[in-house]
Amino acid sequence: MRGKILLASAVALVGFAFAASSASAQDNQNYCCWQAKATGDKAIKLTKPAGSFSDQTSSGAFEKCKFKAVCNPCNIDGAPVDGGLHYCLWQCKGPKVATPYTVTTTGTTFNSGTIETKKLKFILDQCTKS
Repeated sequence: MRGKILLASAVALVGFAFAASSASAQDNQNYCCWQAKATGDKAIKLTKPAGSFSDQTSSGAFEKCKFKAVCNPCNIDGAPVDGGLHYCLWQCKGPKVATPYTVTTTGTTFNSGTIETKKLKFILDQCTKS
């Protein structure tokens, strides 16, 4: 399977998504997200999921989601890995946040700094590696 790394460690994106996940999900510090496309399953290509969300940043509705990537736990500089947790990355249309949420990256692998949220762009959903 050909793929290229879409995101090596998306601290702002992945951090929000995993905040409400199980304790074992928090053990994975890094995820490698691979650009991917649905093959053979027209349901994934034709379905444009929509719904509502609520997280530490905001709440609202999302729509017109398109499958974009598969995110796997990866070992970067010896970080612990739980190989059973995989996520599918969906690009969605969502609202702008009324009050920006700020996070600070740890700087262990990439540069440290402050990141401020603007609008909902991606949703991670658990998926199973087959």
